[in-house]
Amino acid sequence: MNKTLRIGFRLDASDTIGTGHVMEITSLINQLRRHLAFEPVVLTSNNSFAISKFREAQVNNINVISAGASEETELEEIIAVLRQHRVSHLVIDLLHRSDAFYGHLHQRLTSTCVILDNNEHKELAATIVVNFSVTQDPAWYQKAASYKTRYLIGPRYFFWDEAIQGIHPCDPRPAVDTVLVNQGGSDPYGLTVKILRAVAQENLPQKFVFVLGGHVQERHRAELEKIRSCLNSNFLFFENLPRNTLYRLMQASDMAISAAGNTLYELLSIGVPTIVISHDDLHDEVAKAFARQGAVVNLGIGDELAEGQIAAALRELAADYPLRQRLQRNGQNLCGNYHGSTLVDELMRLYA
Repeated sequence: MNKTLRIGFRLDASDTIGTGHVMEITSLINQLRRHLAFEPVVLTSNNSFAISKFREAQVNNINVISAGASEETELEEIIAVLRQHRVSHLVIDLLHRSDAFYGHLHQRLTSTCVILDNNEHKELAATIVVNFSVTQDPAWYQKAASYKTRYLIGPRYFFWDEAIQGIHPCDPRPAVDTVLVNQGGSDPYGLTVKILRAVAQENLPQKFVFVLGGHVQERHRAELEKIRSCLNSNFLFFENLPRNTLYRLMQASDMAISAAGNTLYELLSIGVPTIVISHDDLHDEVAKAFARQGAVVNLGIGDELAEGQIAAALRELAADYPLRQRLQRNGQNLCGNYHGSTLVDELMRLYA
């Protein structure tokens, strides 16, 4: 009988969902492999970016799950794949699933680990529930008693890629020479274009480093190309970078303009004072939570901003060295010093 340990990973990626789930799970698989002999069995929608990233991570067992199906149909497909490959442990990193969805899988499997990044406090039927959002209150879950669930709550359980552990946090310099701009892996609302227009028309002296994700829509990419042809040499563009290269660019930056996704946690961990422009209400709540603790400058939802507001905020923060020092210190207090594999340790104990 084949005794190989197999662990299932259920996730999706798309223009609207973004690519953060893919990066989280590939990082988790790579870190688990350092300590555990197992075969990852990935279940995902037919998304070319996700599939290519798992192939790069040398995941051979990739199973396509129907996109847009009902929860009942999705559960049937998941159970069928897991049964076929004799998988009894499942990590779930999805958006917008019901409590019943998680409860059904928990009943059918030896263990389930549910990864969330939302602002809702709720109990779930699972072996482990992870919610690394800064909006979460760990004390709330200490009273949760409906299920025998282990809750891992707050930024310390963020998915720190191993590459970030070699990056030393940077201290703000009095003068701002380099500004990094990133709007996530997919930038569904084309906010990179908006930010580029805002800073390009100001003739600012700083070097601007624009980092594009690997899932940017072609129409937004075409808009960027039109503007790039008229820019000075102080604008640099990179796309779909390896994590270690991205972290080096962060470390070399004096400021950043970021969305409120996973990259924001990484920027604050490295110590980069950051202006946040959110994609939607969910991310805006994250940005507000960081701003309440003095860790970021929050401009709100990108579609509601005028380009002049973006340029003004950049000029003001660049000129305010004491504020950048406070942002760096407060961001580090929230997201720094958590570069250990805390979730990996929990899963190792579970799978052992």
